[in-house]
Amino acid sequence: MQLLDDKEFLTRRYRFLIFALFALTFPFLVYGSLKALESNSNRVKDWLPEDFQQTQHLFWFIDHFTSDEILMISWPGCTLDNADGQLTKLKTMLLEPSPKSGKTFFRRAFIGTEVLDRLISEPLDLSRQAALRRLNGWLVGPDDSTTCVVAMVSTAGRDDRHQAVDWAFECASKVTGLDRSEIHIAGSTVDSVAIDRASGDTMAQLNLVCYAVCLTLMCLCFRNVQLAFMVFFMGVYGEVIGTSIVYFTGSNMDSILLMMASLVYVLGVSATIHLLHYYRDAIDEHGMSGAVVRAVRYAIVPCGLASATTALGLASLTVSRMVPISKFGAYSSVAVLLTFFALFLLFPSVLQQWPPKHSKHRGTRKIEGMEDWTLPRHWALLSGITARLHIPIIIVAFTALAFGVWGVSKITTSIRLHDMFPPDAKIIEDYDWLESNIGPLVPIEVVLRVPKTAELSVLDKLQFVEQVRRAIRDLDDVGATISAATFGPTLPKAGKQGAGSVSRRAIIRRRLQRHRKEFVDTQYLQVTDSEELWRISVRVGSTDNIDFAPFLDKVQKVVDKEIAEAPVKFAGTTNVLCGAVPLVHETQRQLLKDLIRSFGLAFAMIGLTMILLLRDVRAGILLMVPNLLPSALVFGVMGWIAVDVEIGSMMTASAALGIAVDDTLHFITWFRRGLGRGYSREKSVRFTYARCATAMTQTSMICGFGLLVFAMSNFVPIVRFGWLMFVLLGMALVGDLIVLPAILMSPLGRVFKPSRGRVNS
Repeated sequence: MQLLDDKEFLTRRYRFLIFALFALTFPFLVYGSLKALESNSNRVKDWLPEDFQQTQHLFWFIDHFTSDEILMISWPGCTLDNADGQLTKLKTMLLEPSPKSGKTFFRRAFIGTEVLDRLISEPLDLSRQAALRRLNGWLVGPDDSTTCVVAMVSTAGRDDRHQAVDWAFECASKVTGLDRSEIHIAGSTVDSVAIDRASGDTMAQLNLVCYAVCLTLMCLCFRNVQLAFMVFFMGVYGEVIGTSIVYFTGSNMDSILLMMASLVYVLGVSATIHLLHYYRDAIDEHGMSGAVVRAVRYAIVPCGLASATTALGLASLTVSRMVPISKFGAYSSVAVLLTFFALFLLFPSVLQQWPPKHSKHRGTRKIEGMEDWTLPRHWALLSGITARLHIPIIIVAFTALAFGVWGVSKITTSIRLHDMFPPDAKIIEDYDWLESNIGPLVPIEVVLRVPKTAELSVLDKLQFVEQVRRAIRDLDDVGATISAATFGPTLPKAGKQGAGSVSRRAIIRRRLQRHRKEFVDTQYLQVTDSEELWRISVRVGSTDNIDFAPFLDKVQKVVDKEIAEAPVKFAGTTNVLCGAVPLVHETQRQLLKDLIRSFGLAFAMIGLTMILLLRDVRAGILLMVPNLLPSALVFGVMGWIAVDVEIGSMMTASAALGIAVDDTLHFITWFRRGLGRGYSREKSVRFTYARCATAMTQTSMICGFGLLVFAMSNFVPIVRFGWLMFVLLGMALVGDLIVLPAILMSPLGRVFKPSRGRVNS
């Protein structure tokens, strides 16, 4: 190509212009990267797209009841007998504007002592025991003594959850005199803040450790500090490209997208290392003159294909309906391609301007009468073992592949809060304490939509609501239920006749009519032009390992049955089931679907690329075996031993498949060049070991250990991502250096033909 002619080579003629371009753009990219990292925000309820039925139900609920977000606040010693003054003061403070922001983060609060007094006083006049039964599980604990504050989050609180949670802790600390660590607060608002902080707080430190690990390994591998820093800078440049495009496209970071920065960094390092080895090979063959041009000529096809297949693997994640995963796939794939173009524009210019010192004195290894390449002893040993044992290796590989694929069918998924944090995390300790001492915290909202009709009194409707609530309460795994009836007088039994009953019902109707505004104020009743919406809040435990699918099905059947058996005057009544549990259930179901769809799409796209590259269907399929093996085996084992796949693990399958193909492409490129030289398949494999096995090992080791750093995170999805990528990259290296050569040297390898036309040698 004219572009790659030594005298006309772009980076030789315009390298100073290229340096100027990169120097000018780098500050803007760094600025965009920092702004993107500042935008980290997470809310599990925002993870599903708006067109999902469960998401639409939740938005509908928020439109009518403002929000389902609550905070439960308590502390050791917070009881009905000795905390009345503290609870009242805390409630007052919570409902006041924050002095720092002037915003009111909570719109209403319930405290156990106040609600209990209201229930046992006139006009309700319940017995203390009857009142406590109504409050058990949400305001009063099973000991009938431990209590709490339940605060409803305002719109301002939802818009700035971090300040809302900090304000709640600040108020509680001031009132009780206790340290923040002794106060227990939980709820969906705290969940979002905890995810933000766990995923983002240590990322800067972990990134620095990742840099240090990669840079140290590069210095050890290259034995040249100058080269190590050249490669390091290319990785950093790719990283800031990836994160800055998030900011410049108007999006925000989340706990999953944070991993993109480090992934693109190690991929940039990997591509640069391969180009560097092509450069060294070019020097070894024909000396320093024109080495950069020859290196680019040799590297641009395999490196370009490697970047393309990696981008395809990542882009396959965009089929996910989970918003964070789809964003991760889209931005990562674009970042990988942009990094490739930046690498092949900038790095050759750097090598032209500042060739590594030791390379200036390196000549060719070619000696008259000998090959122009030599095979190091360790690679000679491995190639010999692989040649002798290629049949057993293939049998073991295909058996392991079958074992893994079978195990994948047993995979289960989870996005439970307890699966996102280590057991000693503050948020997990708070949930465990509150659910043990007060009651469950995960909400399901059942809304009965009763048409407006003159035939139904408030008493009729409330009796019906109470009947549905009791039916739900009797289900297994239900810890607490709350409805408008919780705050009203004792209701007479429906259908009971007699003069006394009729008179009592008339009195209660009048009382309920007076309570109607209170029902609206407590957000358990809303009235529209055509219907009344009666809300029943159901609480289940976050620590309970509930199978959501049958549980939600039972709740829906109970509600449908009560509506079907209701008097004819309730005709037209319907219901909506929403809240955290239905959304979490749908998210878990979608996670498994996405895992299968994205990996299948990645496999199909990359497989097709291989077939087109080799111009042989059989060769393309065989080449995918060592790349499929790591993901199939790792996820298969997770299925066999019943380890749930969460959102961090789910992304690794497709990403690792795309990355694993990188080394395969370099290996098969050199193998076909060996065939093009007239070598046998076995000798071509030995030739390939000599040319690229070291680079493959270095890139896998540097990338693997660089990503393993993130196993030190406080956020389990990032921990899993780091561990799994490390294991998958290690297994992919084994596949490319053992399984692939075994296939190539076996009778199956006959399908791999020498490349047609000119062979770069």
